[in-house]
Amino acid sequence: MTIARLAKQHSDWVPGSFYGGNHLYEIYSKYYGEHLLNHKVSVQTISEELSWKKGEEKFIKPYNEAKIFTGKVFTESEWKDFVFERLENQANRITKDSLIQVSEAKRTIKEARLWIVGGQIVDSGYYRLNEDAPFEENVSQDGLGFAKEMIQLFNLEEAFVMDICLTDEGWKIVEINCINSSGFYPNTNVKSVIKALNIYFSK
Repeated sequence: MTIARLAKQHSDWVPGSFYGGNHLYEIYSKYYGEHLLNHKVSVQTISEELSWKKGEEKFIKPYNEAKIFTGKVFTESEWKDFVFERLENQANRITKDSLIQVSEAKRTIKEARLWIVGGQIVDSGYYRLNEDAPFEENVSQDGLGFAKEMIQLFNLEEAFVMDICLTDEGWKIVEINCINSSGFYPNTNVKSVIKALNIYFSK
């Protein structure tokens, strides 16, 4: 993410870095709204105390420094231990002023990563299937259809990554990622992604 930000400063690089303000939740949430898995969120510093109900779980992720830790579901004790350890460890990039995004933990049935270039889905694959979800080799057509509708609502960048999930309330967007700093999963067809980027940006 740091390299993507630095590369963004070089407007003469083609295609260069795709990182921009549209990757912030406060921007894309205006377009996707309730189609987001975590539509209602609060933003605060990591050092601020959170209010917990007994037995509650929260989904917590970095806000604007997406790679300082991996967002996931935490219990109260897990979160307090995590914060203490990270703030004590001077080797990482987390400080007491690092911003986090907090929302209600929700159940997902399956989750997929989609690679989008020029408004088109060029590759997709599941990275998580819950135990009660039947195995599927390819992302279902209803999932892809949902993603295409979301791209029509807001095509965030010329190239970006969208993670989607199936919930008890239908398909939702998990998050949006910068394509420059998004990880590949074993089922990602890296060649198809690179080919799509080369074709689109050679026009």
